[in-house]
Amino acid sequence: MKALVLSHAHPAFSIGGAQVASYNLFQGMKQQQGWNAHYMAGVGPPVARHAATPLMSLGQAADETLFWTNDYDWFHLGLNDTDALVRHFERFLSDLRPDIVNFHHVMGFGI
Repeated sequence: MKALVLSHAHPAFSIGGAQVASYNLFQGMKQQQGWNAHYMAGVGPPVARHAATPLMSLGQAADETLFWTNDYDWFHLGLNDTDALVRHFERFLSDLRPDIVNFHHVMGFGI
């Protein structure tokens, strides 16, 4: 089984309970026989967005991706940069092809 765990932030850039819990879930899944896991976390300033894509690694592991999500509408619970979701996030999902997607938090990504 292949799982994708999404978090609103990465614990290497923003320490918090949800970040740590989601990262621990990701690490635990990787240790389970028959499981392959990938971690995607939102990131914003002071990290600058890559010019061509909101997807970045910034030296994280090969199974960890950062998604620049600073343009978030807290009232409508959605990312204003819908192009980032439609073009880049959908392409990422079609390339990764996870069996399970766990949104540990919808902040930054949207509902």
